[in-house]
Amino acid sequence: CVASQRLPSGDAGADAVTYGHFIFYDINDSAAAVNADGTYSIKPGFLAHEMVHIAQWEQNGDAFAERYLLNASAWEAEAYLVGP
Repeated sequence: CVASQRLPSGDAGADAVTYGHFIFYDINDSAAAVNADGTYSIKPGFLAHEMVHIAQWEQNGDAFAERYLLNASAWEAEAYLVGP
């Protein structure tokens, strides 16, 4: 997981974005938790959601990006079953 102050996404409302095996999350949004030592981590529900997208990437290969953009709501519906 990669903590960021700005997500590599065209969706201004996204709290986290997955590209292949990389999960990017915004430290200023609801996906981030601040640890006792001041570092950041992604909240478990958001991690579970993004892990579904990793599985979708693995099942569909590089074509997943295009398929997601053509019908994001279908892919998100599966991911929302496990977390925000």
